[in-house]
Amino acid sequence: MQHEFDNAADSGEWASLLSSKALAMYFEGRVGEAREIGNSAAQMAEQQQLKEFASAIRATNSAFEAELGYPDEARRQLAVALVATDNKDIKSAAAIILGRLGDAGRAQKLIGDLSKEYPSDTLLDKAVLPIAQAMIELQRKQPARAVDALESARPFEMGGGPTAPADYWPLYLRGGLPRPARREQSAGRISENHRPSRSESDEPVVFPGAPGNGSRFRLAGRCTEGSRSLSGFFRFLERR
Repeated sequence: MQHEFDNAADSGEWASLLSSKALAMYFEGRVGEAREIGNSAAQMAEQQQLKEFASAIRATNSAFEAELGYPDEARRQLAVALVATDNKDIKSAAAIILGRLGDAGRAQKLIGDLSKEYPSDTLLDKAVLPIAQAMIELQRKQPARAVDALESARPFEMGGGPTAPADYWPLYLRGGLPRPARREQSAGRISENHRPSRSESDEPVVFPGAPGNGSRFRLAGRCTEGSRSLSGFFRFLERR
């Protein structure tokens, strides 16, 4: 990777490579380094007048910060991203992140605004916005409604990367359901009134649909369990 960085030092690809390096740091649980490198990547993109790309970098960093338990930094990154651009993809990512952070009012407004502004955008309507709605429902302790919201995203949920609208989020969110709710989900009868007990919800769950658990375990110093969680997720994908 260092060779690629050296070759790109004087090109427009430098910000992109720095952003990729920041993501690698997040995945390894090296949050401080990831944050510093990610900020450098966004600033470099801004210097090159790539405002939307800079906002995309900050939105991605914000999502990682939110998942790893740093809500203040997640909000800070997201606020900067939204100020710099009115891009549809950044706003839809913001709806997902705000839903995850428990800011249901702002997330719901973005969902409504985007739905009205882009009524014929199938991927937005069927994949991205339902993920944001599911985030809101999970924060409201309504797992059944979250699962219902994700149904329309099923045709898109196995793809990842910049061109994939769902980017594995539906699998991840279903995997984050408390154990009793997951058992009822598989039987097609999630209880609307289920409330996870402390013992059910406090620990990360080793579940193939929750790749983020790998990072959580590693941050807790439990690397073996983190590796097992990620391995289980990829075995699950191979069976689909």
